[in-house]
Amino acid sequence: MSRWMQARSTLDRVVAAAALMVVWPFIAVLGLAVRLSDRGPAFVGVPRMGRGGQVFTMWKLRSMRADNADGRANGVSLTSIDDNRITPIGTRLRAYYLDELPQLWNVVRGEMGLLGARPEAPEFVDLTDPRWKAVLQAPPGIAGPTQLMVNEWERHLISACGQGSVYVDQVVPIKLAIDGWYLRSASPRLDALVAITLVRRFMPGTGSHTLKKLINNQVPEAAVIRIEEISPPDHADGNDRGDGSGPTSNGDRSMNGRRRGKRAVTRGVNGANGVNGSEASSNGVNSNGVNGNGANPNSANGDGGRAVPQQRPGRLLASRPGLAPADTPANPSAALTAARPAEPFGDTPSCV
Repeated sequence: MSRWMQARSTLDRVVAAAALMVVWPFIAVLGLAVRLSDRGPAFVGVPRMGRGGQVFTMWKLRSMRADNADGRANGVSLTSIDDNRITPIGTRLRAYYLDELPQLWNVVRGEMGLLGARPEAPEFVDLTDPRWKAVLQAPPGIAGPTQLMVNEWERHLISACGQGSVYVDQVVPIKLAIDGWYLRSASPRLDALVAITLVRRFMPGTGSHTLKKLINNQVPEAAVIRIEEISPPDHADGNDRGDGSGPTSNGDRSMNGRRRGKRAVTRGVNGANGVNGSEASSNGVNSNGVNGNGANPNSANGDGGRAVPQQRPGRLLASRPGLAPADTPANPSAALTAARPAEPFGDTPSCV
């Protein structure tokens, strides 16, 4: 653990106490909204593994249905994309991580830090593993670089493979590797980079890959997570980690290039089959993709025109392995079948 991590504990508690005095009315309003939504408890305490292997209670605004008297939901502690335990108001809270605000109290108590490894559920921690021993030398954090790097990939993997051993076998080792690197390398400069990246997650169109590239260079285990797979979601559409709504449906504002590519291919073919150029443009393909030469607006089925993709859509199609090149076949249906991209987070997830 770096000297900066050792010295930062007191600073974290002071900053958290000051922040709590400012935001507690906001937390109270959110808690009232949760309480009124389904009459369950506003706050929920969940067991998490803390410094030195000591279990503590981590507080959150409740975002899942209250199956038990203490407000906790039944089932495992992992969250998938289509998790039906998440309530409608919980989806909104999770979209901006507002459910994590009560953890400022955990920081004031010295159980957590502002930045660090996210605390893990005790059932997934092996205290005999040297990697866990190293990570648990420091208090866990409300947020950290592992959260930024792994969250989206983790949820898609769990959704594809189920909530079985895939988390322990594939996700936990990568988390431990990144957490261990952070604790050894933590410095004011690195923490500033983490904080800036966290803020930019909530600003659509301003995603930063600087931290992610640094982690890929420093942590070999993280190479399985491609940078394009971990771009932050478009929060304007309410999509985030585990919100149950899946990938963003806004093709123009999606921050994943492959999702934009899929929509562009689909709408481009629709345009070739009779959708006029202006309509295709308003649906996410610019006027260079489907114009007067590509689809005759006077033709009922597009036979009166010639579907010739222009430069920008050509690059989009060629950006994914297996997609059609810029000069697509005359038959648009065949082009769509050949150009159909794989799922955004890996062609065939390894669910061993």
